Amino acid sequence: MPPAFGDDRPVASPRSATTADGILRWLRATQPEAVTHAEKNPKGTILAPPTTRAEAVERALGMLQKPGRPYERYAPGPLIGKGGMGRVFAAEERLLGREVALKALNARFGGTHAIKKLLQEAWVTGSLEHPGVVPIHDVVLGADGRPAIVMKRIQGAPGGKLLHDREARFKHLGEEVDALDWNLGVLLQVCQAVRYAHDRGIVHRDLKPDNVMVGRYGEVHVVDWGLAVALEDDGTGRFPLASDAVAMAGTPCYMAPEMLGGEESRIGKATDVYLLGALLHEIVLGQAPHAGDGILAMVTSIMQPERPLPDDLPEEVRQLLSKALAFAPEQRFEDGGAFRRALEELLRHQGSRRLAERAAVRAATLAARTAAPDVDSGEVQELWSEAAFGYRAALEAWPGNAEARAGLRDAADVVARFELGRDDPAAALRVLASIDEPPDARVREAEDALAASEARRDDLERLGRDHDPRIGIRARAGVSALIVGIWTLVPLQLYLSGATGTFGRMRTGAAVLLATLAGASLLAGPVLSSTFFNRAFVQALAGVVTVQLLLALAAESLGLDPTQAQVVMLGLYASATAVGSATFDRRLTLAAVGYALAFVAGALWPAEVYLWITLGNATLLVTLLVANGALERRRPRRKRPPPPGDP
Repeated sequence: MPPAFGDDRPVASPRSATTADGILRWLRATQPEAVTHAEKNPKGTILAPPTTRAEAVERALGMLQKPGRPYERYAPGPLIGKGGMGRVFAAEERLLGREVALKALNARFGGTHAIKKLLQEAWVTGSLEHPGVVPIHDVVLGADGRPAIVMKRIQGAPGGKLLHDREARFKHLGEEVDALDWNLGVLLQVCQAVRYAHDRGIVHRDLKPDNVMVGRYGEVHVVDWGLAVALEDDGTGRFPLASDAVAMAGTPCYMAPEMLGGEESRIGKATDVYLLGALLHEIVLGQAPHAGDGILAMVTSIMQPERPLPDDLPEEVRQLLSKALAFAPEQRFEDGGAFRRALEELLRHQGSRRLAERAAVRAATLAARTAAPDVDSGEVQELWSEAAFGYRAALEAWPGNAEARAGLRDAADVVARFELGRDDPAAALRVLASIDEPPDARVREAEDALAASEARRDDLERLGRDHDPRIGIRARAGVSALIVGIWTLVPLQLYLSGATGTFGRMRTGAAVLLATLAGASLLAGPVLSSTFFNRAFVQALAGVVTVQLLLALAAESLGLDPTQAQVVMLGLYASATAVGSATFDRRLTLAAVGYALAFVAGALWPAEVYLWITLGNATLLVTLLVANGALERRRPRRKRPPPPGDP
C-alpha cells in the first residue's frame, strides 16, 4: 500500500497527502524547479542537491590547484554530449597521445553546488572499477578554474537511441539483430554493472536508456552516476549518502515511488531494481512505465499500488515485472544481482520456448505426413528425430517447459499411432519408451498389439515347424529305408525263388511291414511325432500298408486270383505316390511313374508280378533316398565352437 499522505492541502510534509494531486502540491511548494523540469522533460534527470561535506570539496580543490596537475596536458576537442549540468568534450591526452573524454560544467553552473555535484560523480564513478562503468582517469582544473573529469572515451551510442530504432541499430552495429534479444542482452550487462555497484554499497538512482552507452562491439557502460548515493558513510565525506536523499530526484517517467522524496529516505538497492524493471518494461512494452501526459499523470502512475500490465503479456514476464515494479521496496528483488538472475532465468526459458516453437513446426509436419497415404517410414522417422531433438533441447534448457514436454509427448503419440497402423507395435513401443511419461492408453494399445503379434508369430513358427520337412529327416530316412528296403527285398527274393503269389504271403508281408513300422516309430517316436509333417509321413506309410492288407483280405473274400490282386496293388501304389507327389514332395513323381509302369507291366505279364513289384519298390526307395539327401543338404548346420586357441 502507498504511504499515507493525509489531506490534499499544501503542507510541509508529503506524509500528509493521500492523492497524487496532494503530493504534487507538496512538490510544487518544496521543489518548484524540480516540478518545472519534470513538466518540460519527463525523460530528463531531476538533479538532487549535493550532500558532500564542504571540507571534502575544499580539500579536493586544494589538491587540484597544486602544481603537477595542469589542464594543459589535455587538448580539448569538439563537444560530444551534454546533460543537465555538464558538457562532455572529446580530448587528447598529449603525453600518451590517447583519446579521452572531458566532462566539464556548463558555463551557467559555476557555484559550489555544481562543483560538489561534479566531484561527487567523479568520486562515486572512480570507486567503481568494473567493465560496465566508464573508468575515471583524472580530475583537473579547467581553464576557467573549475574542475573537469577526465574519463575513458566511449565510442558508442546511447541505449535510448538504439532501443526502438532498427535502422540506428543496424547502422551502429553493422548487422541485423533481433531487437528483443539484443535489448535484453544489453539489460543483462547493465544488471552486472548495477550488481557490482550494489556490492560496493552504491545506488545509481538514474538508470534509463539514455544513461547506457553501447559500443560498436557490444560493450555496455552505465554512465552518469551524478545521482548515485552511498548506503554507508565511509568517513571521507566524499560520497552522498542515501539516508540524506529526501528530495525528489531522478527521471520522472522511470521513477520508483520512494524517489519522489519525503521526510525520511527510503532509497536503497531496491530503488535501482525498480529502475531495472522500468528498463525491462520499456524493452518489452515499448514505453516507460510512467509515460503519462503531464506531471500529475506521471505522479499518479508512480503512486499506483500495482503496476497495470497488458493481459496478453507472457505470465513469466508479468511476474518478473510485477515484482521488480512493486510499490513497496521490500517486495522487490533484493538487488541488481537477484534481478539479473531472474532475468537470466527468463531468457533461458525464452530460448527454450523458441526451441519448442521450432520443434512444434516439425511436429505439425510430422502429424500431417503420417496421415498422408504416400508417406514412408523413413520420412516419418526423420521428422520424428527432428521434432524430438528440438523438444529435448528445449527441455534441457528449461526442464520445466510444459509446452515442450507436452509437444514431445504428442509427437511420440503420433509416431506410435503410425507404427501401430503399420502393424509394428515393437517400433511404437520403442518410440514411447524414449520419452518420459508416455500416454498410458497408447502404451497399453501397443503392448496389446505386440502381444497379439507375438502370438501370431508363434503360431506361424509352430505352423512352419510342423510343416518343415527338414525336421526329423534322418529318422524318416531310416524308417523309410527300412520299410521300403524290406518292401523291395522280399518280392525280389520271391521272384528269384520262382514262388507264386498267395493271399497268405500278402497278409504276412503287410503284417510284417506294419510291425516293423510300429517298432521303428517307437524307437524314433519323439522325433516322428514332433511335427505334423512327420506324423503325416508315418500315417501315410501305415495307411498304404493297411490298405494293402485290407485289399488282400477283400480279394480273398471275393475269390480273386492272388496275382491279379498284386497287380491291383501296384495300381494302388501308383495312386498313393502320385498323391504324395502333390502333397509332400514333387520328387515322388518318379516313384509314381515307376509304379504306374509296373502296374501296366503286371497287367500285361502277370506271371512276372514279383519282378514288377521289386522294380516299383526300388524306384520308390531311390526316390526317398534322393529326396532325403536333398533335404539333408538344405538343413541349417549348427556352428561348432572353434578349437581351443583359435581366435
